[in-house]
Amino acid sequence: MRKIRCIFIILSLTFSLLSCSKDESLNTVPAEPVHFEVSLIKSPDKNLRTPNNSETFTQPRLSTDRVGYSGLLVICSAVPITSTTYQLYAYDLCCPNEKRRDIRVAAQGDGTAKCPQCGSVFEIFNGVGNVKSGPSKDGLQIYYAQFYNTGDGVFLITRRN
Repeated sequence: MRKIRCIFIILSLTFSLLSCSKDESLNTVPAEPVHFEVSLIKSPDKNLRTPNNSETFTQPRLSTDRVGYSGLLVICSAVPITSTTYQLYAYDLCCPNEKRRDIRVAAQGDGTAKCPQCGSVFEIFNGVGNVKSGPSKDGLQIYYAQFYNTGDGVFLITRRN
C-alpha cells in the first residue's frame, strides 16, 4: 500500500511539473490583451478570403480592439470551414527571439514569416508558428481565431490563455 502511495505521489508531481512548463511555453512574447475582429466582406480584411494571403494589424480600429504586444499577423489557411470560408490563423508580430515591440516579423508570401533582425523564419500557414530556421528557440505567439458564421464572415481573434 505504501509503495502504491509513493508511486501516485511521484506521478502527481511529475504531471504537475510538466503541465506547468507547457502553460509557460504558450507565452513566447510579453503578454498583452488581444481582442480583434476580422470581417471577410470588408476591405482590407476581404483579402483574407484567399489561402496564403496575409494581413498585418498594428493599430486598433475600434476602441475595444487590442492587438497584442507588437500587432497581429493574420493568414488565411487552406483549411475550409464552409464552402467559401477558410480558417484564419493569427500570431503576434513580435519575434520571440528579439522580444522587442519594434522588431516585427513579416510574411514572406510562401507560408512563412521572417524576422528582419535575427533572420529567424517561422511557419505560419500551418497554424503552429514553429521555427523553420534561425536562432529563435521559440515559435511565434499564437492567438485564437474563432469563426462566427453570422453571414458577414467574422472572425474574433483572442488570446488562448
